[in-house]
Amino acid sequence: MKAAILHGPRKLLEIEEVPDPSPGPAELVLKVHSCGICGSDLHMSDVPFGIPPGIVMGHEFSGVVEEVGKEAASRFQVGDRVCAMPMIGCGRCAPCLT
Repeated sequence: MKAAILHGPRKLLEIEEVPDPSPGPAELVLKVHSCGICGSDLHMSDVPFGIPPGIVMGHEFSGVVEEVGKEAASRFQVGDRVCAMPMIGCGRCAPCLT
């Protein structure tokens, strides 16, 4: 699949071929139809935030579910149209709990 890769601060995003993912137990694999590069993506690409080189950029996207992990099967099925803004939080602090 193609992905927008950031190889470091102040470098251009490069579109590259990467291996197709497979879902973890609670995850989905999507065929992405639209993906935005937003202001936070641009800001992170301009200054060193400690993000690892080689990170895939673009966290606001929509697409169609292609594979479903076992724990997600009760909520999603292949062919569902979805949109996402994935964020990984700690699950314990006040912002995560609200």
